[in-house]
Amino acid sequence: MKTLTATFISFMLIATCAYGQQVDVKGSAVVNYRDKLTPDVRNQAIEKARLKAVESYFAQRGEAETEMFDKNIESISKNIERFTSDPVILNDQDDAASKRFSVVVRVQLNVARLRNEIKSSSSVSAASLGGKSKIVFVFVGREVSSVQVFDDRVVKQSVSASSRDAKDATSKQGKESEKIGSSSVATSASKTTTAQSSAEVSSRTETGGSTTKKVDQVSRVVFETNDLNVSIKSSFSQAGFDVRDADFVLSAKLLATINKEFTTGNKLAPDSLKSVASELRQNAIPYFVIATLDVGRPDTDAATGLPRVTVSVTGETYDLSDWPPKTVGAVPPFQVVGVGPDPDQAKKQALKKASSDASRELISRMNVSLVK
Repeated sequence: MKTLTATFISFMLIATCAYGQQVDVKGSAVVNYRDKLTPDVRNQAIEKARLKAVESYFAQRGEAETEMFDKNIESISKNIERFTSDPVILNDQDDAASKRFSVVVRVQLNVARLRNEIKSSSSVSAASLGGKSKIVFVFVGREVSSVQVFDDRVVKQSVSASSRDAKDATSKQGKESEKIGSSSVATSASKTTTAQSSAEVSSRTETGGSTTKKVDQVSRVVFETNDLNVSIKSSFSQAGFDVRDADFVLSAKLLATINKEFTTGNKLAPDSLKSVASELRQNAIPYFVIATLDVGRPDTDAATGLPRVTVSVTGETYDLSDWPPKTVGAVPPFQVVGVGPDPDQAKKQALKKASSDASRELISRMNVSLVK
């Protein structure tokens, strides 16, 4: 069973590689007309739907490639026959009352030609007419080695307060009389005493506190990505760059620093980034790409039941031709999933696709920034 599964996956990978440059997409369009639907109006709607199909393809690829399509829409529209096969009409409708004709078509895109068309319009490609633009890339592969989780720090406090209000009043009244007779003196006295006392007692208790949460400390281990370098180099070379190996232009000490800093952080320290830029400028390298490939823990794919691995990707491209350098392409984190007969194969598939997608996205964003 495992052999059959592995064979099926291998077949699918071969099929993907063989047909990766041809993609089926759909497009729709609506055209208004004056008197009646004519062949010219119909053809106009179909051509518009073909262009919409191309637009739909780029929209699925991300913001950068959508922007590149917008910048090249005129040239693509003029040569739509070169980039799309003869359309298959899936649905068309003539609304004679409102004089509107709508059509939905399916076409096959020639992705290679589309990318070459866009590449030829970029400043990088234009500059390469007198010599390709040199570029160096560093793709850092990482896996989580340990996670230190901190307990919450809890502080409790209690405040009590009490008060007493007391009143005490006393009054005395006295009366004394004397009577003198012929042979004696008689006296009498009386005393009246009144006392009043009252007291009020109240108390209040307040309780509270605080909880401090500390962010988990994640440690990562960096692994070699040499087996991915061939596909990454291919992507940049096809985009019109002269790719140079980082091992030849960056010192071993600096490369070790890059790996060390990415074990605990997600960016290079400013001093390290300056050192990279300085060494590359000394070697006349105008562009530098750095990306991270974070491998997640294996789990099970719900659809196939096979091991699945997710890789999170992010990266930046720097233009070092001026000082200080500037960012000409940044890819926010996105995830790629790989499925295989075992976790190791799933990891390899995910890393291969992640590095390819990251390279393409960085190139697209770079072309957007440097396009004429």
